Amino acid sequence: MESNAKKAVLQSANLDRANLHQADLTEATLTQATLSGVDLTHANLSGANLMGANLRGVNGTEAKFVRSQLRGADLERANFNKAIFVEADLGRVNLSAANLSGANLSYASLDGATLMGANLTQANLINTRLVLASMRGIRLDKAELTNSNLTEADLSWASLQGTNLSAATLRKAVLTDVDLSTAILRGADLSHAWADLVSVSDANLAWVTLPSGLQQAKQEFV
Repeated sequence: MESNAKKAVLQSANLDRANLHQADLTEATLTQATLSGVDLTHANLSGANLMGANLRGVNGTEAKFVRSQLRGADLERANFNKAIFVEADLGRVNLSAANLSGANLSYASLDGATLMGANLTQANLINTRLVLASMRGIRLDKAELTNSNLTEADLSWASLQGTNLSAATLRKAVLTDVDLSTAILRGADLSHAWADLVSVSDANLAWVTLPSGLQQAKQEFV
């Protein structure tokens, strides 16, 4: 396939196992397309429409998806190490077991997304929406989630060691067996969250709004 495919219309196209290394697919239409196993390393898909596309197992290392539409796409086990998803729409995507370590998802929307077992170590999720996201077993160690919205997200068995959750919203979130040791939760809102077996050793809990059941037992929580 041509490396320059700006604004290409590839709706429902089958690009299975294609080599799109460094391809320019800015503002391309790839709705319902099949791109499983595709090499998208260093590719530019900014502004592209990939709604409902199949990107299972793709290698998107350092690829760009700035303001792209990926709602409902399947990205299970994909590798997006250091990829850029700034302001992208990732609502209801499947990112189970995907690697997004070091990725930039700031200002992106992942409402209702599935990120079970995903690796987002050192990822940038500042001002990111993760409302109702399923994040069981996710790794968010040393990630930046300042001002992020995780209302009603399920973070059971998640690892957030050293994660920055300053001013984050975790209202009604599920925090069962979560590791928040050395995390920064300064000004975070955990009101009405379900917190059980949470580890917060050496965490910064200044001005945190705790679940009502833990207000009088803050010392035990800490």
